[in-house]
Amino acid sequence: MVQNPAEFIDNYLHMNTSIELRSLEKVYDHGPLIGDLFIGGKHMFPRIQFGGPVFFDKEYIFFTVFTGSESEPKFKVGAFNLSEMQYSTSNDEFPVIDILKKEANRIFFYTDMEKQKLTHIDLFWVL
Repeated sequence: MVQNPAEFIDNYLHMNTSIELRSLEKVYDHGPLIGDLFIGGKHMFPRIQFGGPVFFDKEYIFFTVFTGSESEPKFKVGAFNLSEMQYSTSNDEFPVIDILKKEANRIFFYTDMEKQKLTHIDLFWVL
């Protein structure tokens, strides 16, 4: 399965912990899916909507965080530390986030559904 913000695996097992995105809905037609984040069966941050695909790096889970509205969708990169049970987000917002990879202290992602616009951010904000 090729994953993108509109079609991705919604449940994982990482470090013996279940990670699920539930109640997924499209932000707009042919757009990213967002929903509720559950870690270890617990609903995390009920007022925040999260999207995928999810990316793992050791004890960290990286995902998209919906910060906009239906008429003006915006996303940030989010990180959750499974060891510390702490959550943080990037400062920058983008119209779409499709995480590709992490190299050193940077995370690379596409900012469009067509995977044409590749960018990165430094991970100084990650706990």
